[in-house]
Amino acid sequence: METALQVSSGLKKTVHDSRAELSVVFDLIARINSKMDLRSLLSTIMDAAEVLMDAEASSLMLLDRDTGELIITVPTGPSGSEIFGKKIPRGSGIAGWVAANGKPLLVNDVTKDDRFHGDLTDGDFKTRNVLCVPMVNSGGEVIGILEAINKKRSGHFEEVEITLFQMLANQAAISIEKERLIQEVIEKKRLEEQISLARAIQVRFWPEHAPGVSGIEIGALIEPAYEIGGDYYDILKSTTGLTGLVVGDVNGKGVPAALLMASIRASLRALFDTCSSPVEIINKLNRIIINDTDVDQYATLFFSTYNTSDRKLSYVNAGHIPPILFRKDTGTIERLKTGGPVIGFTDEITYRSGELHLQKGDVLVIFSDGIVEAVDENEIEFGEDNLIELIRQLAEKPSKEIAALISAAVAAYNHAGGHSDDETILVVKAV
Repeated sequence: METALQVSSGLKKTVHDSRAELSVVFDLIARINSKMDLRSLLSTIMDAAEVLMDAEASSLMLLDRDTGELIITVPTGPSGSEIFGKKIPRGSGIAGWVAANGKPLLVNDVTKDDRFHGDLTDGDFKTRNVLCVPMVNSGGEVIGILEAINKKRSGHFEEVEITLFQMLANQAAISIEKERLIQEVIEKKRLEEQISLARAIQVRFWPEHAPGVSGIEIGALIEPAYEIGGDYYDILKSTTGLTGLVVGDVNGKGVPAALLMASIRASLRALFDTCSSPVEIINKLNRIIINDTDVDQYATLFFSTYNTSDRKLSYVNAGHIPPILFRKDTGTIERLKTGGPVIGFTDEITYRSGELHLQKGDVLVIFSDGIVEAVDENEIEFGEDNLIELIRQLAEKPSKEIAALISAAVAAYNHAGGHSDDETILVVKAV
């Protein structure tokens, strides 16, 4: 039986050890907080775990928020290199149980616990006991686990060590989340700078003003919903006196869409002076886009040429919403549909062209789907019928004013306010 002196001596030693361990924890937490990059931070956490828990091996596993799996991110010990990067289903094994339940678990004999599913390697290292704690961030969310394996000196983990290990894990979780947020802010700023630069370049692609063309007046307007949109329009002048009128809508949004748009623009401009007709231009453009882009990249495109000498408009509609032509003399509406499928979809196609003559007062409106697909508070689209009626009402106005008033009407109709999708309008009025 222990004497009072022995008990007192043991208590003093326990208090001394606890103070020493707390001192170690606070020192390690200070070191963790001083780290700024995630890789160094994770390495420091595992150095801390090894010192604090006096274990033969340890692991830091981060939770994949999409799959719920634990990913062994920083393993130490004899089998560390073999298990790095391995994934553990949430709820599977001791680590999986801790992540799923958000509670620490101490198992001093893994052979007697059904939650232990065996070692992850076939090497000489064998797990005897495990102390595993969840890493819980400031919002109460489990983001991973810390695990210490095989106590060295005493041969088994103590209940009191759970509290110390959990303190380290919680601080580690907060530091990891903080570092992730910092990296997200840095990445967001970098992306915003790239997008702003790309936007500035893209704006230069759009015509600064509509050129004067005998027999017609041109008004154009583009409103990208994102900082970089996929809509595109252009007005081209050839050495032979033809005027090219283009509206396109690239699949997708953002930087990839803008890059494809830039490729289409450059190719069209190169082909415009070397090809004899719109159908030849579009057939060649389609092959260029198929050869130079991914299979899931494509664009709708309406391309036309206007000849001032005879007022003839020749066009190809490559999967684009058919432009609306209002005939002043008769008050009728025509839709320009002749052409073929979207650009970049298949090279097993020969596009066809359509032709018509513009008479004084006729109004041609070429537009992207953002115009007619704007929705009100009841999720009802603005629609082509509303657009046709609006064109009838505005037909006497100058082309630039027609474009501006259509855009304003769509913005007012949109329940979200402003422009929820890229919107492009190119108005051609015969004068």
